Amino acid sequence: MQEKGSAVKVLHITDCHLNEDRSKDLLGMNTYESLIAVLNEVKAEGIAPDCILVTGDISQDGSIAAYQTMKDELAEFECPIRWFPGNHDHRQNMSQVIGESAELDKVLKLGAWQLVLLDSLSP
Repeated sequence: MQEKGSAVKVLHITDCHLNEDRSKDLLGMNTYESLIAVLNEVKAEGIAPDCILVTGDISQDGSIAAYQTMKDELAEFECPIRWFPGNHDHRQNMSQVIGESAELDKVLKLGAWQLVLLDSLSP
């Protein structure tokens, strides 16, 4: 729990473009391996975020498997996590993986901070 006036450490993960097939590349980069490299660096640095924001274009193909991959890879973090979609995302598939959990809440309060998450998905 954040104390009023204290700094908030936000881990912002964006534009992962994950696919059902973890071996797929986007513009010559394996998107799954890129996500894992980022998360491994966070862990290696001993960073304990106060929250994680997973934003826009989480999935390239909109597959349930892509969202499940993200959920599985973030499972060990013990902080609030919020997801919101971008133009490549599939809102229903994302919701199916997340369920009714707080990850899709549009507001996150941390100490003196209040984060308002805007859904930019336009079908």
